[in-house]
Amino acid sequence: MKLPYIIGLFLLSITATAQYDGMKPVSDVPAVKKKLEENALKTQDINASFTQEKHLSILEEKITSTGTFKFKKENKVRWSYDKPYNYLIIINKDQIYINDEGKEKSYDANSSKMFSQINKIVVGTAKGTLFSDPDYTSVFSENSGFYMVQMTPKSARLRDYVNEIFLYIDKKDLSVNRLKMTEKNGDFTQVDFSAKKINAGIPDSEFQIP
Repeated sequence: MKLPYIIGLFLLSITATAQYDGMKPVSDVPAVKKKLEENALKTQDINASFTQEKHLSILEEKITSTGTFKFKKENKVRWSYDKPYNYLIIINKDQIYINDEGKEKSYDANSSKMFSQINKIVVGTAKGTLFSDPDYTSVFSENSGFYMVQMTPKSARLRDYVNEIFLYIDKKDLSVNRLKMTEKNGDFTQVDFSAKKINAGIPDSEFQIP
């Protein structure tokens, strides 16, 4: 690998991290909430690429995955992983479908507290309304380019599934750029969204559960 390419990757990593630095408390939280809620009402669908990093305390290296993310009102989500392996998750209202390289499973989100929380977090993040969920305490911060919403579950039972949620929202289009979920033991999952297309139109067939 050539040195300029290595330097380029290093600088890109610094830039990607630096854009979320320098956060300070939001002075008018109700105004920001209103702005985000109004934008959520106008968002019919989202199509984006994503890079997911899973940081585990038992492993020295992070686990990186890539794929595409699609959301459509009401409550339709499609996570399609293409690297390092094929993995598909479809959420259609209260139904969750998983295809793990040909191994298929379907769940009713209401039948499990864990799946119910996954459904709430994923759909709420896509809709931009998770920060108004009464089950969580929200703290708002900002820098010149982003709002950050730090969310903590109010009940100890919910913290068994997720300890904290961080949403980084781009001020330009008020969409989520980064989602970070931490666990009690310090492990965390971070998802960065890119190449976002908002209200471009996505057919219902993309969210059809077999």
